[in-house]
Amino acid sequence: MNARTGKVLAAACGALSCAAVLYGCRMLFLHMADVFASPFEEMSHGWYVPLFSLYMLFRRRASLRAAFEEGAPYFAGLAAILPCLLLLWTGTRGLQIRFSQAGFIGLCIAMPWALWGRRMARLVAGPALFLVFTVPLGSFLGVLSVPLRLFAVSAAETLLHGFGIETVRTGTVLAIPGKITVDIVEGCSGLRSLFALVTLAAAYGWIAQPTWTRRAILVILAVPVAVAGNVVRNFSICLVGTWYDRDFALGFYHDYSGYVTFIVAIALLLAASDGIARVARRFARRADPGEGEKDAAVSGKAEEPATAPTPPAPCGRLRSAVPVAAAIAVTSVFAALEAAPAPEYRPITEFSLPWRLPGASTDFPLYCQNPQCANATGKMASRILQTRMQDGKPRCPACGGALLPRSVSEMNILPADTKVDKKIYTFGNFTFSVSAVTGGESKGSIHRPELCLPAHGGLLTDPRDIEVRGIPFHVLSHQKGQSPKETFAYTFFNRSGYRTSSHLARIWRDTADRSFAGEINGWVMVTVSGYAPSGFDTLKDPAAKLEFERFLTLLAPYLERGASK
Repeated sequence: MNARTGKVLAAACGALSCAAVLYGCRMLFLHMADVFASPFEEMSHGWYVPLFSLYMLFRRRASLRAAFEEGAPYFAGLAAILPCLLLLWTGTRGLQIRFSQAGFIGLCIAMPWALWGRRMARLVAGPALFLVFTVPLGSFLGVLSVPLRLFAVSAAETLLHGFGIETVRTGTVLAIPGKITVDIVEGCSGLRSLFALVTLAAAYGWIAQPTWTRRAILVILAVPVAVAGNVVRNFSICLVGTWYDRDFALGFYHDYSGYVTFIVAIALLLAASDGIARVARRFARRADPGEGEKDAAVSGKAEEPATAPTPPAPCGRLRSAVPVAAAIAVTSVFAALEAAPAPEYRPITEFSLPWRLPGASTDFPLYCQNPQCANATGKMASRILQTRMQDGKPRCPACGGALLPRSVSEMNILPADTKVDKKIYTFGNFTFSVSAVTGGESKGSIHRPELCLPAHGGLLTDPRDIEVRGIPFHVLSHQKGQSPKETFAYTFFNRSGYRTSSHLARIWRDTADRSFAGEINGWVMVTVSGYAPSGFDTLKDPAAKLEFERFLTLLAPYLERGASK
């Protein structure tokens, strides 16, 4: 096959594959638009990432044109397409958005590699990899929210003490007596500014720095810059509330102070970039006196150096089949995704926690539906039922509001087909609160406790794993504010009898069932929290440890039966 015919064939196969990918990934693109608009994922900067990727390609247009003219199909690129298609299949069928994004980004590199060779792949790799900054990490890295909040409040407290201002810190709450009280909530952890600044540093580094090493250093420096900016913001809110006006500090200034600290952070990034360039030129001059001027000349140019044109690689009959094979693979996978029936939902319908356990008195919690009510943490139902009944319904003793078995957050967040069963078992001075969440068809029915408990102000430490009667439990120490420590444990099982205490293992199993078995097996998450008036720390108190394991042993037979229903 001559070179011209090979180019036409590669271009036609590329156009067909591109159309199949764009159409097959349409739901991914719509989902990402929802993610960028959602405040939960902290991804509002994601709208600009694809635009900058296109700008990167535009800057390399001359080199791309040359690579197209000189390129030839590569078998290695064809092999690279296959794992990308597997990721797309798994992400689409298994409802794992990050897998789909990884597959799409990989295809953006593998397809040009297969059709036009390694040089083309190198040219598109940077713009494609920049799309990594569209991957939602707010929920995935939500566990970092608590450490960031604790660091921010601790650093702000140190700065305030340096200014001679007396402060009292309780968890993530910073109080200046008689002046202002600031609670560093999850939205003030700094994750949003961290994601945005890292993305900005990567974009600016690509423009201002000529090597990948220097760009990577700038991206790494963006992390402490973002954390420092958030510390300064929280410190300044306390300072304004102390020296000027509390309402102004918590109102107008709080809402707009983020812009000020972001401008400061950008200035620090520019200074860091300039410092990296200065250091690099200094080392370059030591190695080669003319290298420093050369580096300064290419700084800010992302275009790769011009190279002498090379003749097109010979394209034999076997090699010319690569574009056709690539197009067939891509279109076949997306056609199969379109034709595949929806996974069959197989729920767990009969599982519930036991009402009685030997030696225990049993109750269940009720929650006030008034978010401002201090009674919203739940009380013993029997006590409320005896004292506060109105129109045959239990009412909150504090505000008279409605009491329901679910908390306000559970009512708002959990899908409608999610079932929640809660019991409270009391053995003398020890109390065990047990919750069984039976998930529905939605993947969002169950999430790891390490995400939700810190969001409600709890601190989880000392992770360890135990096994009771063959049932694995993941155990942690849980403390909220200055309250005594509790012991918290959880386990998962699904309809097919699979058990694990690992959230990651549960996600892998659920994804595999959806993607390859065509099934959505119902899951149950059982959590157990042990507490006592003086604390319930199974790491330091042997009696608490013995009671906790004894309770899990009593509960285990009901969990064993539940997995078969």
